Amino acid sequence: MEPNLIGIIGGNGKMGKFFTRYLESLNYKVIISDIKTQLTNIELAKQSDVVIVSVPISKTLDVIKEITPHTKKGSLLTDLTSIKSEPVKEMLKSKSEVIGCHPIFGPFSGIKNQVVVLCPARGKKWLPWFKKTIKKGGGITKIVTPEEHDKLMAVIQVLTHFSDISLAYALKELNIPLKKFLEFQSPPYRLKLDMVGRILAQDPDLYGSILFSNPDRLKVIDTYINTQKLLRKIAKKKEKKKFITFFNSGAKYLGKFKDTAMRESNFLVNTLNELVKIHTPKQKPQKTDIAVLGPANTFSDEAAKKYEPQSNRYYCQNISEVFEKVRNNEVKAGVVPIEVKGQGSIRVTIDELFHSSLYIKKQIILPINHCLVALSNIRLNKVRYILSKEQPINQCSHFINKYLPNAKTIYTTSTAEGMKKIVRENISDAVGIGNKNCASQMKLAILKENIGNEKNNSTRFIVINKERQGEGDITSIMFYFYKDQPGSLYQILKIFADLNINLSKLETFATGKEFGEYMFYIDFKGLKESKEKALKKLEKLNIKLKFLGSYN
Repeated sequence: MEPNLIGIIGGNGKMGKFFTRYLESLNYKVIISDIKTQLTNIELAKQSDVVIVSVPISKTLDVIKEITPHTKKGSLLTDLTSIKSEPVKEMLKSKSEVIGCHPIFGPFSGIKNQVVVLCPARGKKWLPWFKKTIKKGGGITKIVTPEEHDKLMAVIQVLTHFSDISLAYALKELNIPLKKFLEFQSPPYRLKLDMVGRILAQDPDLYGSILFSNPDRLKVIDTYINTQKLLRKIAKKKEKKKFITFFNSGAKYLGKFKDTAMRESNFLVNTLNELVKIHTPKQKPQKTDIAVLGPANTFSDEAAKKYEPQSNRYYCQNISEVFEKVRNNEVKAGVVPIEVKGQGSIRVTIDELFHSSLYIKKQIILPINHCLVALSNIRLNKVRYILSKEQPINQCSHFINKYLPNAKTIYTTSTAEGMKKIVRENISDAVGIGNKNCASQMKLAILKENIGNEKNNSTRFIVINKERQGEGDITSIMFYFYKDQPGSLYQILKIFADLNINLSKLETFATGKEFGEYMFYIDFKGLKESKEKALKKLEKLNIKLKFLGSYN
């Protein structure tokens, strides 16, 4: 089954907007109704092949009652609430097939790797379509009955939210200044408070509805309170043996998951520690240094070594910092990537070139051999995580899709940082993607070499400094038009054609100011005389021209 028209009631709400965008991205036609739309809920229900009710829990039953007499026979009726028994029971009064739906994620998360619970209640023809639609975005579907769903959510949602909201209130009652609490806690406790804060940063009406609507809420909450009373009694009497029994009882329930939890939480704690720890000041760069995108042993570092093998390198956190160090005369030069073969220019480098007063001194073409590495020779079907920078992961997408389709991708700031995490946190079921030399230095096993989509892959790096470079075979310029008018670009290209100058690269980039405003980047090759003629002619046109340098 494929719907010709999907209707979302509550389409202007957060989840309604999310699913509207998602379904439209799959090329489905979507209509919406909401409080201030001309289209009514009833009109939407009459027209749509699939009707999705996406309204607050407190209004769900009323909306379903309103539309059930009007849905088309053979259509699909579904809802997105976190309670399923009552909504499904009400939807069954319609002529439609009925599938309860609960996306266990918020509107600010993507659907990839997220769980969507489906509760089929009547009919079979729409379920394959529903599952396929979720799978297209990388989502995971779970099939349960409405009653089983509500019992599970009483624990997964109600109990967790009850605990987190209670903890925040208890901290308030204890009158401990939050600043002190944060100051004296270590990352594991900070991680717990982060999850509490994540809940309390959201809509209390939503969490109140989840708490009040679940039919199994009191049974679960009472069980939780009774266990707290028991633990309180043990703590009051200092009964160590009973505490160990209590503790081990919970540990036995978790079973082998304890090892998984320890590994995953170690990863999260170490990542969080890097975010919140007080960093010691970095050693100041020297004027003889070369600034480079770090850390050591990345491909950027390899390019800097190729440029000046004996130079001292100052490692920066991002490309903009490299430009900043050069611009402020803290280093003598910088090395940054500007173009990846098969993927095009690196936008941040182009922007920095245009807005800075720096010049290109030299280009370095570095062959890129992406390697798959791990702590040991793990079988690929046992790999659960891929740690690397976003660009290398994209460049190796064919290999990943074929051999590691179920591995979770974790983006790091660099290829070297991904490898460091694997070593530092002893993640035995993770692989990194990156530089062979870096892997060898960290004593990682190289599982496979040259896994990139392009077998002759390379990246173009440039050396930047403050000195205007006028000699060299390659000349780079950027420009934009002060006023958009017919034939503007033709005038530029005609100058090069008349002088018999070959353009080796021409790219456009949106300025980000207004729609339709673009800046242009050009690389061209030519003799010194023809190059100077071209630049003089360009300077006479109605453009903002930026000369980036002539270099080899």
